[in-house]
Amino acid sequence: MITEERGDYIVKFDKLLGKGSFGSAFVCYRKGNPNEELCMKIIKKIEMNDSDQDFKKKQLKAEINAISELKFADCENLVKMIDMFELPQELCIIMELCDYDLYQEYNQLKQQQQWFSRLEQIDIIRQILKGAKILIENKFVHRDIKPQNILVKIVNKGKNNQRKIYKLADFGFARTLDDIYKKADLTRVGTFLYCAPEIIRAQNFSAKCDIFSYGVVFHQIVYKGQFPDYYTNQQQMQKFLTKIEQQPYMCEKLQGDHGNLLTDLIQNMLLFNQDNRISFERLLSHQIVTLSLPMQQDSLFIQFDKKFNQQEMERQKLENKDNKYSKIDQLIDIFYRKSILCKSVVNYIKKEIIVPNIELLIIQQLIQIIGYEEIKFGFAMLHSIVSDLQPFIRNNHDIPLLINILQKYFEDSKTNQIRSKLHQKVKEEFYNQLKNSQNDYNTFILKIKQYPNNNQIKDIIQFMEDSQQQKIEINRCCLLLEEWINNQKISQQIKKFEQKIQQYIQIIKKIETKFDIANYYFINPNDIFEINNE
Repeated sequence: MITEERGDYIVKFDKLLGKGSFGSAFVCYRKGNPNEELCMKIIKKIEMNDSDQDFKKKQLKAEINAISELKFADCENLVKMIDMFELPQELCIIMELCDYDLYQEYNQLKQQQQWFSRLEQIDIIRQILKGAKILIENKFVHRDIKPQNILVKIVNKGKNNQRKIYKLADFGFARTLDDIYKKADLTRVGTFLYCAPEIIRAQNFSAKCDIFSYGVVFHQIVYKGQFPDYYTNQQQMQKFLTKIEQQPYMCEKLQGDHGNLLTDLIQNMLLFNQDNRISFERLLSHQIVTLSLPMQQDSLFIQFDKKFNQQEMERQKLENKDNKYSKIDQLIDIFYRKSILCKSVVNYIKKEIIVPNIELLIIQQLIQIIGYEEIKFGFAMLHSIVSDLQPFIRNNHDIPLLINILQKYFEDSKTNQIRSKLHQKVKEEFYNQLKNSQNDYNTFILKIKQYPNNNQIKDIIQFMEDSQQQKIEINRCCLLLEEWINNQKISQQIKKFEQKIQQYIQIIKKIETKFDIANYYFINPNDIFEINNE
């Protein structure tokens, strides 16, 4: 194995991930944590400073700008930037490591004479649109949407809850727009076979150029890798554009469930005139996005089919009850594990702070707030406190029906020893953390008054005060935690902690995206925090 150090990372130079117009990407890992592999893109400054590299330098600058702006975006469907630093001769960008890209997946499926199922097709499209939503909310036009720039990350490999996450990547051509729908004379870049007509025809264009490119990708996802109208080269694509300029493109009829919805979506994305093309707002609210699917059932209840006979109905009711209750068990356990993870770090930091240290006190408080909010979610489910339910659960269920289910669940659990033990732990932990968080907050306020009250300190004090008076979004707290951890001075202090605690802090700062409750079915609570000797 050929390895070298780069900053706080070990780079595996014998594991080349790819070469771009500037720099190469390699597998790497943070020192002391070889089990969590990352991707490091290394750009040679000599190449960047070459006079004929102006375009590449602009491309690099655009990518750095985009991934920096999107770094705190709460979306698993964008490739995450982990770190970035400069060395005398190199610029290093560290990102999460994915397994392959969508183009490679196409080829693999074709070799195996297989293709995505209808539910898989819709799931992939939805995931890509989640990434697109974040880009457009931040007023980014990507300008190079293609399968090669959609990476695939496999989580929970080899387990029953294995799943694939599709992530938009490569922001070298991305740029921000004040008005996403205003046409501008922008640089015409991208990959020809996926480019919108207005780019190929050298017209002014808006962010709607991305919608056309997404449409081509979606067509391939649905039609086994085929381009619209079966074009395969630039000349054929030009003919295709001429055809749709005269008459809108009509997809081949799709057999099976939701075929009409998919063709409607794609046809509205592949309109020649960008003014007539579907808007991002309509795209993100299209029925294919909002459709309830069996593989996407996040509801805690299941409807019965009225055509069953009475005996079958009773059997189904029993199975559905067990299914619902096991889901509730899992959700409560996830909240409990998240909270205990935070508590373990808080207790460690308390022991480490012998001499008052303002930065570590702030880190401790932020993690304590996250842990308390998590246990409060679990407590709310046990006591049917609607206002304190986790937002995804509260917003995606019929509340009266959900409360009815939770109350029946709680009554039924009184005779279940395993379930009762979990409930007791959650209740005890809630009251303990409520008491400790109040006491630690008072101590924090007394200690922090001893330090110079700069703007940053004022902001964090205001946040802490708000946390005592009103509901705090955990994502907001995680972003603040990440901002403070990224501070060089604080980062150096944390590096003195035990390796296990350092890893826990890295998990906590992204706990809501890494263990997104919307995907609770795929989460193994032990992956959050393993509780031993219980």
